Amino acid sequence: MNDTVPHLKPEAESFYKTLPPDDYPKTLIATYPRIANQIVALMGDKASLAKYFEGLLADQRGSRQGFDFSILVEIQNLFDHMVGIPGGFSNTNSLLHSLLKK
Repeated sequence: MNDTVPHLKPEAESFYKTLPPDDYPKTLIATYPRIANQIVALMGDKASLAKYFEGLLADQRGSRQGFDFSILVEIQNLFDHMVGIPGGFSNTNSLLHSLLKK
């Protein structure tokens, strides 16, 4: 049995430090460093990264508890930053407001 505590890999730490302070996913990193590492590992393959984010943001199996809201927001912000959102919006909040106006 491996009793080592998961930690943020150096390449992941380097990437996350490039983000603006308000976008730094501190709760995700502290709570789920394995997920934070995987996000960075998939950075070079946008299709795989988008699919991974989709799996994190939407329960495909119907049996997951889900993330705390603060972590969910950090994951969504990373998705917006790394994958992008339709229509050139800067973030999901802008996209949702535009859809409500229609």
